[in-house]
This record gives sequence, structure tokens and C-alpha cells, in this order.
Amino acid sequence: MAGQYDLTSKMIPFLDQHLVFPLLEFLEINELFYTPSSLLQARYELSLKTNMVDFIDKLHGELEDAGVAPASIELPKKPEEILEQLEAAQSEARKVLDVIENPDVVAALRQDKLQNLQFLKDNYSMTPEIIQTLYKLGQFQYSCGNYGGTADMLYHYRVLSTDDNLGLSALWGKLASEILVGALSQTSCPWILRYLTAAVITNKRRKTLVKDLIRIIEHEGLVEWWEFIQNARCFISETYCRIHQKIDVAELSQTLNMSPDEGEKWIVNLIRDTRVDAKIDFKENTVLMNTNTASVYQLIIERTKGLSFRSQVLATSIDKRETVLAKTGGYQEKTTPHASTEAA
Repeated sequence: MAGQYDLTSKMIPFLDQHLVFPLLEFLEINELFYTPSSLLQARYELSLKTNMVDFIDKLHGELEDAGVAPASIELPKKPEEILEQLEAAQSEARKVLDVIENPDVVAALRQDKLQNLQFLKDNYSMTPEIIQTLYKLGQFQYSCGNYGGTADMLYHYRVLSTDDNLGLSALWGKLASEILVGALSQTSCPWILRYLTAAVITNKRRKTLVKDLIRIIEHEGLVEWWEFIQNARCFISETYCRIHQKIDVAELSQTLNMSPDEGEKWIVNLIRDTRVDAKIDFKENTVLMNTNTASVYQLIIERTKGLSFRSQVLATSIDKRETVLAKTGGYQEKTTPHASTEAA
């Protein structure tokens, strides 16, 4: 009955076979739903579809130790054949790696992939087909269970390749490889964190959620997002200084999600660095802004400074229009109906 709650069988058809191994190992370690021998048998049968010959031998021995007769299936490739193919793929890819690992080449490469391909073709006779050897090596290493090497090869391939289809396949292969080696810190999604940040900021309960958000950001080690928070605090502080004449330090510190002491230090540094015309009243724990309010007379002068010039331009435009109408007879035509009415 417990097996009906297992979602593994529903997930497996949509996963790459290498990503199934961690699921089966999890079920086996935690003794969930299935017997250990059946899970071991499933892992063994799944491994037969790969080039992981050492892993196949290991599972074969574990089945024999468990008293289970492994299925007598002939491997599609012999270990010697797999090793020969791997060495050939490494030899072809090495030609590309020797070039792109050259410091002079690295310094010459730019963001434009087409420009990089032309540079490599002109100087090193390197074509897209030759660059594709990196993809082929990564693909073969993946089938052999060398996930770390796969991620490296596919990374280099994606940097150079302009093939959208293979580029997308390489991206998924690199993601799967990093998941399998446990490099989850490299597969974090900053876009999801951005949506989370927006949701926290727009939430009415953000005062309690902001601390959790900052904890997540610090845990992920996202320096760029920490810089974003610092810039946001600076922007909020400057806005406060522009629209308030007297600022309560404790209130501003709470808005910035900082303790009163941290907020006070932050405001002092802000006033010093931006040279804001303000002073801190430590007795009342407030910031007093020295706003230079312009006099009424000065405001009137500023607003009417261009009035004379605009009036002159308008008068000149009217004179030109009347002159044009008089020359073309348009002015005469407009006055004729009035003259006829008077005669009548």
C-alpha cells in the first residue's frame, strides 16, 4: 500500500537516466516503498544502458553478495572499446583546449561569439566542426559518469559555439552534471531570487520577511544582491533627506531594516560621503536638514525669466503670418464677406 504514494515511477519517464540513480539510491538508503534488493536490481539494469563499466561491475558484485542472480546481459561495448573511444575524443578536444587556454587567445576573445569564431578561424584554422569536439567529449564523458569533466567541456563549448540547438543541449547537460556532482551553488537561479525579493518588498508583512530574505541572500553568497541592498538603502536615505526637514533616526533605521546603532552609523556615513547639508541632533536622535528655501521674489524672477523672450517670439510669428496672408491675398479674401454685408 505504501508504494502508491511513491512518485518516483511517475518522475522517471521525464528524467535523464543518470538523474534516476540518485532517486533510486535515496529510496534504497531510506528503505522506502521497495526492498533493497529490488532497488539494487533496478540500478544495475539502468547502468547497463551507460558506459560506466566500473559502476556496472560494482553493482554486479553487490547483487551477488545480496544473493541475487544478476541478469545475464551482454554489454553493448567492452571496456577496452570505451577507453579507446574516450582517448580518441580527448585527443581531438585537446587541440581546441590548447588554443583557448593560451593566455594570448584568452585576452583576444570578446563577448561577440561570431567575432571570436572568425578570430580562431583566421589565426588557428579552427572551424565550428572542430569546436564541436568539445561537445562530443562532454557527451561521452557524461555517459561514462565523469560529470565534473562533462560540466567543464560543455562550459567551454557554450562559450564558443553559435549553434543554438547544441548550445541548449549543452546547457541542460551542464546543469545535470552539476546536479549529479552536488555543485548546487553554481546552479542557483538569481531570477527566482529577484522575484522573491519583489514579493517581499510588496508584501505588507515585509518587516518580518526582509530579515529572512537577507539571510537567504547571505547564505547564497550573492555579493551582487548584497550590493543591491546597500544601494537601495542609500536611495531610501537620500529620498528621506529630500522630502523631510526633520528625520527620526530610529524610524529611518527601522525602514532600512537596521538596528538603531547601525542606522545611526549608516546616516552619519551617508551625510559625510554625500556631503548633505544636515546635522544630527544626538540628544533628540534626529537629523535636521538645512534646506535652502528660495524667496518668493526669487521664485517669481525664475518663473518669468523667459517671459519677455517668449512674448517677442510670439509677436514676431504673428507679424510674419499677417505679412504672408497679405501677399497671397488670403487676408483680402477673409475681409470681403464683411464688406459685402456692410454694402447690403
